[in-house]
Amino acid sequence: MKPTDGTDKPETILRYVEEFWAEHGYSPSLREIQKGCEISSLSVVTWNLGTLEERGDISRVPEIARSITLRRNGGRIPTE
Repeated sequence: MKPTDGTDKPETILRYVEEFWAEHGYSPSLREIQKGCEISSLSVVTWNLGTLEERGDISRVPEIARSITLRRNGGRIPTE
């Protein structure tokens, strides 16, 4: 996935997670998100995932790798 101009990192990350889910059937790791969205550090990824979680777009299980789950907000669930 090609990153956007950086103005809305949460949306860029959300689109990446949606596309990754659709392709692989499971969520990406934090490092995969960092690389795929061309983000400078894992802390930036983590902070933006927190924003997406607060908005209700995703849910996560703390301390569990690949635990990002897309929520039904706006129909944002990957198709199988």
